[in-house]
Amino acid sequence: MEFAFKKSSALVNKKFAELFFSTILATASIYLGNVINGIIVGNLIDPLAMASIYACIPLNQASNSLALLISLGAAGMIAVAAGARENDKADYIYSIVLTLGLICAFFIVLLAPFNAEISKILSTEEELQGYIEIYLSIFIYRTALMVCIIVFRNLLRVEGLAKIISRSAVIQQVLSFVLTIIFVGYIPLGIYGAGVALIISDIVCFTYMLISYGFFKERKRRFINIFRYGLKKLFEQIILICKTGFPGFIALILATLKVWTIYQVLGELSDASSIVMYSICIACISVLGVLVGACCDSSMPIIGMLFGEKDFLGVRQMLKQVLKVALLLVIFFVAFIFVSPQKILNIYNVPASALESGAEALRLFVPSLIGVAFFVVIINYYSVIKQRKAATLASVVEGFLIILPAVFIMSKIFGVNGVWLSFGVTEIISFIILIIYVKKFCGADIFLIPKKNTEILYDVSIKATTENSVKVSAESIKVLKNNSIEHISALKVGVALEEMILNIEKVAAGKTVNVDIRIGVTHEKNLLILLRDNGKIFNPVTYQPEEDFATNGIILLKALAKKIEYNRILGLNQTVIEI
Repeated sequence: MEFAFKKSSALVNKKFAELFFSTILATASIYLGNVINGIIVGNLIDPLAMASIYACIPLNQASNSLALLISLGAAGMIAVAAGARENDKADYIYSIVLTLGLICAFFIVLLAPFNAEISKILSTEEELQGYIEIYLSIFIYRTALMVCIIVFRNLLRVEGLAKIISRSAVIQQVLSFVLTIIFVGYIPLGIYGAGVALIISDIVCFTYMLISYGFFKERKRRFINIFRYGLKKLFEQIILICKTGFPGFIALILATLKVWTIYQVLGELSDASSIVMYSICIACISVLGVLVGACCDSSMPIIGMLFGEKDFLGVRQMLKQVLKVALLLVIFFVAFIFVSPQKILNIYNVPASALESGAEALRLFVPSLIGVAFFVVIINYYSVIKQRKAATLASVVEGFLIILPAVFIMSKIFGVNGVWLSFGVTEIISFIILIIYVKKFCGADIFLIPKKNTEILYDVSIKATTENSVKVSAESIKVLKNNSIEHISALKVGVALEEMILNIEKVAAGKTVNVDIRIGVTHEKNLLILLRDNGKIFNPVTYQPEEDFATNGIILLKALAKKIEYNRILGLNQTVIEI
């Protein structure tokens, strides 16, 4: 039959946009702290000092990978559990992740006495090692603190606390920029001052997040005793958390190894100028990390929620939206660099004699960022929907398996330019391998989930208005009767649905509210109404009706329903009514 209402992604797209703009600030604080430091140091000291800061990026990536191992996949698990209304499980995972974050930070701090040895591992160039050793004396403590910040932000994001994340990120970035200029340019502390600026800004940022979250009365998650179910259950859950986060973790670890290896290849192949150019390419990847990382970090909890609800159509719509936003942002970024590479080089104070070769290097390198963006989104997506084999394959192939042979072979043929070309070749080959795997071994499309939930009979999206409540009620009754549902049961669903929409509209007090509605059949042949809306908190289970038409309907709703469940996830109301 022809529906008056259609399924749309308006509600989740609004939530995605809300989280995206806060997340892009938070992601910038992870990826751009070193980049901004490098730019300032490169101009106030020299390009070699900048290259020394970027040579420490593998250490930063390795520590970030630990944070993502324990929190990124876990954030999806918490969202899936909350979406399935398993709040005790969500709290258990939340508590384990916080504990693991502190343990990881502690072990990173233990590396501090070995900064001289680490500097030699990070670079074979003696010109850089002195700078690196000085910078590491403070930067190691900064990496430990960033693990705690990344973990905590991923947990805040699952609760939809976008404002706390964005404000903390603004504080962090502004302080970092101002203090770097002060400590490098005015005091001056040299490259050590750049590290001091970062760690002070991180301490203030983390303190703000802890205080803000502590005073947030509506927070959903709570810290519980992680030993409450015994050691066996704890270790099983930790292993599951690590398995879920493993594809993202291995992607960053392999990226770290890739960066380090290519630094060594360039050290053997050319002089320090090529290392400076590669450092600028790494900075471009860091900007990419901000753009695409924000898309992933803000969308994956939503995808986790939808997947937990078995809203497969909603998952597909959300992934399409994320890919569209991420790829458009990266294409504009790539086009800008391709047309005006000199502007990027001038930011880093590259000498005039190296501008021509530097521009050529950037033009050969940046098209590969489009492929990188695609794979970052897909790897995160597969991790959330529990397709860990596909996620791990994509991580290994794109992050390591193809790039290193390509670098060695193409550098032999084309020299230094072969290094830059190998990045684009890697993305093309990796994409072909992924498509072959999905088609041949999974027998599915790239989404790796069903196209729809066969238990769902009616799946639409509306705005909460009195007029729409009547229309969607009548339409749902027709749909159910056309699917051989008894008239009385279909009528109960229609009445319950109408009363819920009326009350959502009333509580919203004039604000526009988007509502996603799904009606399905349980295994016990009961009818299930699943509602998701972005209105004010409205729990029909505990709601105390007033003496008027709209709210008296809640009494009627409770009389009609066999069971009503309510949950608040990502700042959205989730209501399940069984008739």
